[in-house]
Amino acid sequence: MRRRSSLIRSAGSLLVLSLLAAACSSVSQQDLAERYGGGTNDAGDAPALPSLELGDTPPTDGRPVRSTPLQPSWGDCPFDEDEIEVECGRITVPSDDPAVDDIQIAFARFNAERNVADDAVVYLHGGPGGSVLADANWLYTVLVEPFIAERDVIIYDQRGAGESSPLPLCTEAWELDPAFFGQATPHRELRDDYHEALAVCARRIQRQPDLDLSAYGSAVHADDLVDLVRALGYRKVNLYGVSYGSRLAQTVLRDHPEFVRSAILSGVYPIEDNLIGSTPAAFEQAMLEIFAACEADPGCNELLPDPVATLEAWVDRLDIEPAVVPLPWDDQSSFSFTLAGDDLLSILHGLLYSADGASLIPDLLIDLEAGDRDRLERLAVVGFSDPSDVAGYLGAQCREEVPFTSPADRALAEQQTTMWDRINLPPGLLGGDLIKACQPWTEIGTADPIENEPADWPQPTLVMSGAFDPITPPEWGEALAARLPNATFAFATDRGHDADEGPCAVELMSSFVDDPTAALDLSCLDDTDRLTLTNTNVTVIDRNDPELEDSIFDIDPTDDVEWVDMRLPTWPADYYAIEEAYWRNVDMYDGTVIVVRAGPFDPEELTFYLPFEVTGNDFEVTAPPADAPPGWERRVFETDGMDIVSYVSTTSTDMNVSVVARDTDLADLEQRALLPMINSVDLS
Repeated sequence: MRRRSSLIRSAGSLLVLSLLAAACSSVSQQDLAERYGGGTNDAGDAPALPSLELGDTPPTDGRPVRSTPLQPSWGDCPFDEDEIEVECGRITVPSDDPAVDDIQIAFARFNAERNVADDAVVYLHGGPGGSVLADANWLYTVLVEPFIAERDVIIYDQRGAGESSPLPLCTEAWELDPAFFGQATPHRELRDDYHEALAVCARRIQRQPDLDLSAYGSAVHADDLVDLVRALGYRKVNLYGVSYGSRLAQTVLRDHPEFVRSAILSGVYPIEDNLIGSTPAAFEQAMLEIFAACEADPGCNELLPDPVATLEAWVDRLDIEPAVVPLPWDDQSSFSFTLAGDDLLSILHGLLYSADGASLIPDLLIDLEAGDRDRLERLAVVGFSDPSDVAGYLGAQCREEVPFTSPADRALAEQQTTMWDRINLPPGLLGGDLIKACQPWTEIGTADPIENEPADWPQPTLVMSGAFDPITPPEWGEALAARLPNATFAFATDRGHDADEGPCAVELMSSFVDDPTAALDLSCLDDTDRLTLTNTNVTVIDRNDPELEDSIFDIDPTDDVEWVDMRLPTWPADYYAIEEAYWRNVDMYDGTVIVVRAGPFDPEELTFYLPFEVTGNDFEVTAPPADAPPGWERRVFETDGMDIVSYVSTTSTDMNVSVVARDTDLADLEQRALLPMINSVDLS
């Protein structure tokens, strides 16, 4: 199931349920020797493992650099190009085994506004197994704009995911979702059913002769990146890696440093840190940062004086009496999401990935204490996960992390003694849940031990961490930066896993890439507070009642334009030029949108704003309310959960005004927004 519109626009990686686990233990040489070297040598010492000197060819799972670069093939972009200067294509990476399919690596190159620098910026997305290419137009402002003035920017999907020869889906897990999320049974009691579904998937995928599941680790991903860089004609590039992408960037710096001019690592996942044992500790630390911000804010502190106790009470209360939230499953059906204590914790963990999401956490608890569950129901999608696209993730984690997890970390991953430990329960593939999920994936194999050993490199590196990162805690980034000979550490007190976002981060990244050898001015970090909360008043604000101005249109609807600008002044609304619509934006998960179009009625354009893919475009003509003005036809598109009401002009002027909203909000919005709008339009 694909999530689109406001969910992709606002949440980004939040919709991918925590595809990383968080633990903080390095594997010692002794541990690795016992596991892979057969004990000790005659002197009683652990056998020496391969060391890495800069410039050496490392003994990894990767391959040597090709003598002849691959050639790209060019084609259409898998996203709406609008007026962006971009070209898209693929490279074909040949398989070493004739029985195994070649790999297609899909990419987009955004061309520099001025051809000044010959070293592009290459974005490495998170995961592993995530993707970014199909949503590139939504993410343009974040990923491309900071660098595009003088440099090309390249984004691509890593092998096995997105547009790059995606691995098969675990549909067995997908089919389990409605039952899994639709009952009040605690997640720990459903763990066996969940993992059996993943095991059935593992056995099915591993029987496919055209797949080599051992070829999806970080070293191979790094080789793919070098193939792509060389195919596009660059001698050196600037790496920009986020989350798992930061680990992949480190692998490139270790294995292929000659192709790297500089590196930005955000939400840092160090090679040497194991992500299995300390997810709960990272989660707790991040939540306490949010609660400290609330304590420092007089309005928040008054309404939420003991946030930990409040959260514990609501986790217990939802365990006893879960909230039932209808969620759209596709364009024809929905199911009731039974939201218990485990799900509330999953929602909070997901919100911590971005500052916008984290700022909602105090509001959510304040609303619950006030008896208002509306925000909780809107945020339910954050706790809902589609675990079907997991093969690429497991291909790396089961190969590179689980085999190197110490007994102590395994014990931490399995324990269930605190509220925070519950984040390791399914379906998140975190901690002990990840260890169990890896058991049936026997064909993935085990990485070379060097894949978990720290590496050094001389290239200038900007390391960025956020104070309330729930998955890659800031201590990891600080330790990595301290160890490297040419690194700068940027610590953002107002960010989570999104340390690379916000005006200060953009300023730092842009300045760094312009001149990586210059001392970086970090003073903008001093101007940031812990976190800007969205609700700092003594009372909770209800912002769902728009008051319309007398004239809401800046231009005549008969003008030769495609979209009409409008104003709803009391909404905290934003106009998104790339979507050409106004979103209500009560919070980042509010999917309510009003679209005003001067032009023919286009049903597909409107159903695009639903948070799921639809297969039909049949709008039903229905009778308008008695107070609707003449000259308009009322059309309705109904689904379970989200509906659309459109008013289409029946005069010679092509115009339509529509609202997309939850079915429980639609009637009110039609009366308060749509009817006043169409009454204000002169169709003569």
